[in-house]
Amino acid sequence: MQSLSEISVNAAYGLVKSMEDCGVKIVFGIPGGAILPFFDYLYDSNIRFILVRHEQAAAHAADAYGRVTGSPGIVAATSGPGATNLITGLATAYMDSSPLVAVTGQVSRDMIGRDAFQEADITGLAMPVTKHAFLAEDAEVVPSLFKLAYRLSISIRPGPVLIDVPKDLWLQPIKQVRDVDFIVKSLSEPDLSLVMEAVSILLKAEKPVILVGGGVAIGGLWSDVLGLAEALDAPIVTTLMGKNSVPSTHPLVMGVAGMHGRPEANIALLESDVVLVVGARLSDRTVSNFTSFRNGRKIIHLDIDASEVGKNVKPDLSIIGDLRKSLSEMVKLASGSIVRRGGFISRLYEVRRRFEEYLESHSEPCFKPWKALKVIRQSIPSSSIVTTGVGQNQMWASLHWTVLSPRTYITSGGLGTMGFGLPAAIGVKAAFPDRVVLDIDGDGSLLMTCQNLAVVSEENLPVIVVVFDNRALGMIRQWQSIMFRRRYIASDIGSKTDFIKLAESFGIDGVSPKTYSELENVVRKYSELNEPLLVDLTIDTDELVLPFVPPGRCLSDMIMPEGVDINVW
Repeated sequence: MQSLSEISVNAAYGLVKSMEDCGVKIVFGIPGGAILPFFDYLYDSNIRFILVRHEQAAAHAADAYGRVTGSPGIVAATSGPGATNLITGLATAYMDSSPLVAVTGQVSRDMIGRDAFQEADITGLAMPVTKHAFLAEDAEVVPSLFKLAYRLSISIRPGPVLIDVPKDLWLQPIKQVRDVDFIVKSLSEPDLSLVMEAVSILLKAEKPVILVGGGVAIGGLWSDVLGLAEALDAPIVTTLMGKNSVPSTHPLVMGVAGMHGRPEANIALLESDVVLVVGARLSDRTVSNFTSFRNGRKIIHLDIDASEVGKNVKPDLSIIGDLRKSLSEMVKLASGSIVRRGGFISRLYEVRRRFEEYLESHSEPCFKPWKALKVIRQSIPSSSIVTTGVGQNQMWASLHWTVLSPRTYITSGGLGTMGFGLPAAIGVKAAFPDRVVLDIDGDGSLLMTCQNLAVVSEENLPVIVVVFDNRALGMIRQWQSIMFRRRYIASDIGSKTDFIKLAESFGIDGVSPKTYSELENVVRKYSELNEPLLVDLTIDTDELVLPFVPPGRCLSDMIMPEGVDINVW
């Protein structure tokens, strides 16, 4: 498109041109009357528009696109229900710090506040779940407003930003583009004296542990964290979002800790005397009981967002600012250390061995989630990217999926949004069409956004969907089993849904393998063909996700599978 200075323009043209200037390649969404002029100008652009089947899915797709590329995913929706349908997706992106820019249409300015057709106060609704929500007040700010939102979404701690444009502004001529008076803050410098103090504490510790959060993946800091762990000979445990930050195969990585954490990861935290927290929120799902987690150990918290430090667990030492600079300096200071903690690491390895031994002995005759995940992992290339739904499927994947490289495991952590997996896979595939993208989903989670199988087929975005089919809202049923005396209500989804026929109705092949070898062969075949596939995998309804720490309890109250002894001394 021509530059703004070369042609008499309006807000719709200016917005599209700003998108092009920012390098936007894809927009997800659904059109509507209040935003249709924007779509008319998008017609002449090289920007690809992907028509989803629900605005929530558009937000999830844009969210995942942002997570794997580092650039904001873009979503467009109309006023009223189009905009409000974005809220769950915006909240998901906000909780997980994903860069996203949402553009919504709004009723004309003279109709705002009059309960006009498809009017909703989307800026008011979105403000708590975005970094900021802007209402455009005149046409001349619309182009600069998008560029501001784009910068803001990736600044310091990424997150979603919304721009709401009244429909009477779209076609108004712009004589001069005006900037918006808004300051985008920059990353602060860490206090290096505190960095030195932190390293001193870590070198003196007997059992230091590094707790890695999603901020490490966002910042591209995996090498720095691994280097520090190696210098300290300290095990790494992760939050759910942190699983995407370090390779599962590294000898010091013990896996995800918390409510459904690996036993070796939870024991590492329990027995630690110092925990270095890097880019994590210390949420209830990771540390369980805040008070008990604080007692008996020192906490050092590194983050770029001061609001997260001390919010849940008060640290002994906090370092706010650029994590790359903090970690780089820590690696330099710790390098050459002769401290070795072989006994601690060996104990954690033994716990892992016993747990894996149990799993291997309980993988027949029906499909077991842990075995299925290992078979799928070996069936697809190492460069593949996996998304997940939410529920038991997500926790099984958290426990047993092997992450080989960062930013290849995309899940909804903070909000725990069912239905996330499929549209997220669509967003990832749009970003990387030549890579295998696989969604590990549950039957209950998939049914929330399954209509977007149409997007997979119609937009030529071939993803593989593996459905852990236990005919239940599995996590709800598990809680009812353990905490509510097996009084099952509203957790049975019924037996009549045919996932194979569902897939075929959208022009996608569906299979229901009977053996692990069938599962391996079909996943490998379709990944090599780069064709869409739905795999309906039958899982026992009573299968539990273990380990499990009941809500509000301590990590020491971890429930293990019967027969697994982790008391290794």
